[in-house]
Amino acid sequence: QQEIAELKSRYGDQRRTMISEEEAVEFRKEELIPHQKVIVILTNQGFIKRVSVGMYRLQHRGGKGVMGMATREADSIKHILIADTHDNLLFFTASGKVYSLKCYEIPEGLSRGTKGTALVNLLLIDLKNKVTAMVASADFPSDKFLLMATKAGMIKKTSLDKFAKIRKKGIVGMRLNKGDELISAGVATNSDEVIIVSEGGRAIKCRVNDLRAASRISGGVRGIRLDGDCAVGMGVVFPGACLLTVTQRGFGKLTKVPNYLMHKRGGKGIRAHRVSEKTGKLAGCKLVSTDGYLVMLSSKGNVVRIPMVQISIQSRNTRGVRLMTLSEDDSVVSLATLAVWQIEVLGSGV
Repeated sequence: QQEIAELKSRYGDQRRTMISEEEAVEFRKEELIPHQKVIVILTNQGFIKRVSVGMYRLQHRGGKGVMGMATREADSIKHILIADTHDNLLFFTASGKVYSLKCYEIPEGLSRGTKGTALVNLLLIDLKNKVTAMVASADFPSDKFLLMATKAGMIKKTSLDKFAKIRKKGIVGMRLNKGDELISAGVATNSDEVIIVSEGGRAIKCRVNDLRAASRISGGVRGIRLDGDCAVGMGVVFPGACLLTVTQRGFGKLTKVPNYLMHKRGGKGIRAHRVSEKTGKLAGCKLVSTDGYLVMLSSKGNVVRIPMVQISIQSRNTRGVRLMTLSEDDSVVSLATLAVWQIEVLGSGV
């Protein structure tokens, strides 16, 4: 007792903490995760990863770059986007289903050269059901819309807030007719314009406001009329955008978007690319800026990367220039576009 009294007199002081009867506060997992800009990459073979933008050093022109992602043999980037760690990532499959992940749920690449995680390990998705589009959204406002386009030229506009809650098994984003496939998706407002391009080299530009908003489980409406043709892509127009078109035999070009007059949806469109037996049909299209890069993958696993400034800006009624030399039994099967800063930080990994 005497020793305790001596300790109290020598070291005793006022209590520095307060005992409260308030209930304990619970924290959600995402409240503990910092907001951070990341690059999200999905490959043709279904591997995905996110990497902090800050992991890379900025390189000047002529630099060698750094390893960005060690992709599997005969694999290449299919989708790439910039997102916040708290963004919602929507994955659209060929069957019209939509899956969702929080960006932070994708394992972070602890080094630049990591190969990523198989997407099927993160989503309850059928291995045979390929992902054809990937979109990032911070929230789901009712004044924004998801646009979805199909191989048969159908297009659908649905309020973005209809996708705020998506089950682990995914939900139906668009009801498709037999034999049809969802090929593209994007976020737009009623003030935007959209372009749909066909395999036969025709394109139609229309106003998003002219499209009727539909329920989530409904089908689409005719976006472009196709006679024995099929659509290869859709894009939402942004200021200064050019339309990039690439054929199966490796010919490509850029066309200024103002060259495409506005039309009502459902028409046959106008010529966007003069295709022939020599060029092959269109393999894909993208709305791009002229200061980025194009990455192309062939059916035999060959990958080329080309600065956009080396691709000619031409009129609509031309066949383009050769971007990739292919053997007779090879063809272009996939396109991806990267911004200048993305290629500087990802370097030889793409």
